[in-house]
Amino acid sequence: MLRRWAAALWLATSIAFGSVRCTPPAAHHAEPASSSAPSSGPASSNRASRDEQSGHADAPDQQVGRSRPASPTELAIVEGLMHETESLRGLRFLAPVEVRIEDRAAMRAYVDRALDDEQLRRATRRYLALGALDENLDVRALLVSVMEEELVGYYDPKKKRLAVRSDIARELGMASTHGVSSSGEPPVAPRSERSLTWRATVVHELVHALQDQHFGLGTTIEQKRSTDADNAFGALIEGDATLVMLGYTVQLAGESLDTLAQHPERVLSAMSRSPDQLTGALRKAPALLREPLLFRYREGAHFCAELYRDGGWARVDAAHRAPPSTTLSVRNPRRYLDRSPEPSLRLPEVSWLHERGYEAVDDDVLGGLELSVVLETAGVEAEYIVSAWRGDRYLVLEHQAKDVSLWWLHFATSATARNVGEAFERLHDPARRVARKASSLLVARGLDAASFVRATETLGTLGSVQPARTPATTAHIVSRSASRAPVKRGDPLATNTHRH
Repeated sequence: MLRRWAAALWLATSIAFGSVRCTPPAAHHAEPASSSAPSSGPASSNRASRDEQSGHADAPDQQVGRSRPASPTELAIVEGLMHETESLRGLRFLAPVEVRIEDRAAMRAYVDRALDDEQLRRATRRYLALGALDENLDVRALLVSVMEEELVGYYDPKKKRLAVRSDIARELGMASTHGVSSSGEPPVAPRSERSLTWRATVVHELVHALQDQHFGLGTTIEQKRSTDADNAFGALIEGDATLVMLGYTVQLAGESLDTLAQHPERVLSAMSRSPDQLTGALRKAPALLREPLLFRYREGAHFCAELYRDGGWARVDAAHRAPPSTTLSVRNPRRYLDRSPEPSLRLPEVSWLHERGYEAVDDDVLGGLELSVVLETAGVEAEYIVSAWRGDRYLVLEHQAKDVSLWWLHFATSATARNVGEAFERLHDPARRVARKASSLLVARGLDAASFVRATETLGTLGSVQPARTPATTAHIVSRSASRAPVKRGDPLATNTHRH
């Protein structure tokens, strides 16, 4: 869902690390993990940044805040972290990574530019129609606040650039104002717990640079996906980088990443926090924004740890070429590893709604994760819902200047469908109607009674699921252009279906 709110912003942030615990588990005495020799890529990065310092590179997009090239001392610190990242991740840098130091104002400007107002408008409309968002919430202001508060560094795949916040650079001991101390010697980086946290964050962002260079992250991020597939893809990207970050921290405690990955549940435990343990804007954010965001780091790291345990980094690399397409597979990595069929529902035939004055404006697959967040206050365990989810289709329609929604859901058992239906009823929303048939549910909001009765007739068709095999391929991933673009007025509603 963060993709829905913030376009490609999630890919360039380390927002979870001020809020999600990354303290390494208790150290076990084990031999360090073997690693490949670092490449000459980091040195190339230093030369590229020094060229910019001499005026041979492009200037920043906007003069908002202060953004400058990294100093030689700062570059030396980053170069060292690049070598460590290469060793931990088992990939070499293939090209230079530009390094810049930015103040808070410059980073806020980056966040502001990264937000896509049209996607924000569509996402807000989608979740308002679902009844899952406060209509008085300023989503844009909240996002900027969360990102500004948590952002300590980012990797920009368009410019192939790593940015580190200036106060973090100072705290890392990277440099004084000009990169050297008053004596002319490079300062010694303090090894405080806070400093190590920031270093681990830089390592996390450097993994995104490796993902970009080896797997074309700058291109794959733009591929069309449903909300559920996008959450799953985000979990792979952030989970990969988070696992390396955790490997960096436990390595400093005398443990190896190999040892940590043999117990993926420890990875999940190390990244888990309850909402009341969060701070600032992230704690105040609605669950519909907060939980899918944290899922990418928390469950994403667990997912990648399971893949690593199964086949090392080669297995994770393969996942980048064929990403998981549902949060069901992220929550249950064995499904992905076993190439279990991924649930996929067709949008039921509802063209008759057009004859009654309803116009389709949005069509999506929200997935088990988003369903669990919507039902968070109804006392249903998220893991139970995500694991039992077997497909959904979500449709937003406009009728008499008001938005209504229909959400078809299919589950592994009829008992689960009954429990989820009862959970929706416990939310006590007078505009919502719920109907169940066997393992399928229809949850409608704002739909008139007669239309709802007719819509329930579609429940009998939801059991005919056409599964796709995992690992997923882009051929069967839902097209965002289809799932988000408004349907032309006058077109039959049934034409706004996903092709598989």
